[in-house]
Amino acid sequence: MDVNQFKLISTCETAREAWDILQTAHEGTDIVKASKLQMLTTRFECLRMEEDECIADFNSKLCDIANEAFALGEKYSDAKLVKKTLRSLPARFAYKVTAIEEAKNVEKMRLDELIGNLQTFEMNFKAKKKSRGIALNADYDDMSTKDETDEDEDLSESLTLLTKKFNETLRKINKKGRFGENSKNKNFQKKNFNFQRFEEKKRNSGGL
Repeated sequence: MDVNQFKLISTCETAREAWDILQTAHEGTDIVKASKLQMLTTRFECLRMEEDECIADFNSKLCDIANEAFALGEKYSDAKLVKKTLRSLPARFAYKVTAIEEAKNVEKMRLDELIGNLQTFEMNFKAKKKSRGIALNADYDDMSTKDETDEDEDLSESLTLLTKKFNETLRKINKKGRFGENSKNKNFQKKNFNFQRFEEKKRNSGGL
């Protein structure tokens, strides 16, 4: 009996009274432990790795639950933790999970071995994703440069065509103006000539 248990029964006068107190204390402790273990089991079953989460962070959460369970008297085996990890991974690990299940004996696989394997796959996956991102950005820059060049060429062609049409229109206007001016001068000269002939004819006839 430890000091804490002795304190509970130090004032008891009979063995029966002490027994009842110790039994209630231990049964109450067992109930608390069972309740905590039930909550841990729920957390364990609901645990899933998020899409933006890394393997190390997920493993930390899993180990926290396992350590709490161990402190309460229940130990999670490596096989249980390995299976839970494989079930909880997001879709990007689907190919790797299939390869592990086909090539490895999951029942005998250690958790640290699985985590190391998954971290290697995760690093390779991120590196490939980054490489594809760089390639896509390079292609986008090339397309943007090409589009800008095409736009400059189109603008230059449009300005050239507009200038050509403007010059043609201006020449037509100038030509039409000179023609109109010549016609007006000819009409004026014709009217002036007819008036002079009328005046001469009038003088010759003696006038009115």
